[in-house]
Amino acid sequence: MDDLDATAIVVTYNSQNHVVACVSALRRAGLRVSVVDNASTDGTVHVVAAHFPEIELIANSVNVGFAAAVNQALPGAVGNVVLLVNPECILQEPTARALVTTLRLRSEVGIVGPRIIDPGGRLVASAHPFESLASVLTSRLSGSLAPLGLHQLFWGRKRRRTYTDCSRYGRAVTVDWVSGACLAVRASLLAGIGGLDESSCMYYADEELCLQAWRRGAQVLYVPALTAVHLRGASSRDAT
Repeated sequence: MDDLDATAIVVTYNSQNHVVACVSALRRAGLRVSVVDNASTDGTVHVVAAHFPEIELIANSVNVGFAAAVNQALPGAVGNVVLLVNPECILQEPTARALVTTLRLRSEVGIVGPRIIDPGGRLVASAHPFESLASVLTSRLSGSLAPLGLHQLFWGRKRRRTYTDCSRYGRAVTVDWVSGACLAVRASLLAGIGGLDESSCMYYADEELCLQAWRRGAQVLYVPALTAVHLRGASSRDAT
C-alpha cells in the first residue's frame, strides 16, 4: 500500500474521534504512516492499534510536545518526502500525491503546503509571513489558523498580500511559512536541519522549520489548487 514511497507523521493527543478518518485517508493515498501519541487519556492509542496494526505507533507516557514527537518518528520514515498531518486534517489522495510530486519535480522547493478549509468550505489561513509582535499576539490569542479577517486587521501589506494568495485558487506562490496542520517537506532538508527544533515554542515549530528551509536556500511553496480539510479549523498545534 505504501506506493508513494513517502511517510506521513501524525502526532496525536486525545484524538480518538478523528484519527481513524485521518489515517484512513493517508493510507488510501499510498503513504506509510507513523502515529506518535503524546500521552492521550482517551482511547486514541487503542483505536489506532485496533484499526491500523500495520503502521508504526509510538505511545509516549508523557506529552513531549509536537516537535519532539515528530522527531521520534523520523528514524522510521521511508522515502524522500515527509508529510506532517494534524489528526483532525483529512488529506485526500489527489492532494497527497500532488504534494509529494511537487517536491520530487521542483528541486528548488523544500516545503509545500495546500489550501486548508474547514468542513463548511470556509478558508482558514495556512500560509503566513514571518511573525511581527502584532502577529505573534494575534496567533497566540486565536491560533495560527484564525479567520483571515482577524489576521488581515492586525497585519501589514505583506501579510494582506499573503492572505489574498490564500483566498484565491490561482497559481502556486512562495510564502514565508505554511502551517504544520498539513505540509510536505523534503526528507533530505529535514535531516539537514536536524529535525524540528525542540527548543522553540511549541506554537512555532512549523514557522521555525520553514525559516530554516529558507536559510538553506529552499523555497516554501503554497499551492491553493490543492485542498485539505481541517475538521475543526483549529490550530495545528492542538496535537501538542
